[in-house]
Amino acid sequence: MSTNQPFLEQVLYDNAIDFINKSMQSYLIAEEDSNPKEYKYAILFLATGTELILKSILQNKHPLFVLSNIDSLDDKTVGAEKLIPRINRVYADENIRIQNKDAENFKSIREVRNSIMHKDVRFDVAPNTMYAKTLYSLDRIVQQFLKKTLHDQVDSWNSIVDSETIRKEYYSKVVGYKLDNSAIPCSVCSLEKLLVDQDNPKGLKCFHCNQKYSTVVDAIKSIEDLDLREELFVSYLYILKSKHVPVDTCPLCGVPDYLQFDSSSNSLICFDCGVIPSDECIECKNNSAFSFYDEDYSSSTYCVCCKENPLHACDLCTSDEYDRAGIFNIDIKDHAAFKKHFDDVTLKGVFPEIEVCENCLKTMYTLEKKMVLEFVNP
Repeated sequence: MSTNQPFLEQVLYDNAIDFINKSMQSYLIAEEDSNPKEYKYAILFLATGTELILKSILQNKHPLFVLSNIDSLDDKTVGAEKLIPRINRVYADENIRIQNKDAENFKSIREVRNSIMHKDVRFDVAPNTMYAKTLYSLDRIVQQFLKKTLHDQVDSWNSIVDSETIRKEYYSKVVGYKLDNSAIPCSVCSLEKLLVDQDNPKGLKCFHCNQKYSTVVDAIKSIEDLDLREELFVSYLYILKSKHVPVDTCPLCGVPDYLQFDSSSNSLICFDCGVIPSDECIECKNNSAFSFYDEDYSSSTYCVCCKENPLHACDLCTSDEYDRAGIFNIDIKDHAAFKKHFDDVTLKGVFPEIEVCENCLKTMYTLEKKMVLEFVNP
């Protein structure tokens, strides 16, 4: 028996995905390099991949359904124009069908493909809208009939959905969850179509790939793009403060504004660290207090809601920092120069017992050398 392996062998579905991958490569070159010729290949490969996907849907039901004439058992496969009617008949017992809108998108790209293959090539406008509509329809039927998603199958998905045209076509009537004016993308499929999860009102669920996030914070933290993650966190923080949600510095990671009091769970939650151990405050009765140790190792309690015992609040930059430098007395000699560095502070003359963080102390030492201020013994 021969043990020779074929030089190349792909099942119908894998062959389709291979064409779609090549199509996406050409589409990205056309978009990024302004190369109109690449649109030709993008359309050719996507149309071919679409036809093969449709045949794989039939094959998934039974291999015989791919044949043009089932009774003759020859190797000729069903024509492209007959694929959708046959799929709808074969899957009628499952009560699923390819919708007219998707069928029209497939027909349009097939006709353009045929024109490219047999006639002159002419694109009066870039065919990116046709490409986006076809990809959208194809992705939808792959989910519906094959229980798969293209973002798991193709190589360039994240780059493709960064295209403005693609994003407009994908669920154009679905408005994704936004923080201020910034939409949160799904970390799995990259589409900005996260909606409030009906099973968990505090969480989000991707309309496209069904990925779930237990909270908005979890959705933000799952994003790999650090700049985007920080932008979304700033928007998230702005909304929290506008709703008067208590926000403070996390006692574990020490990052300002990362800690919030979540009234629904009656707990302290850090953007990075998660739930922080806390106790009930004797004043406000919220579970919003935690213990910390002073520089002399004596234990103190701080409540995020009451803020009556701020930890190491800096009097100059008005931020809650844990890198407290100490308490100092200063005499401000040049008020105008001082305000250039600490505009929020309106101090005149000697100011006793000013508490500052390390960063502000470094600035104060620089200002001392410039005779802007003087450190005074208490």
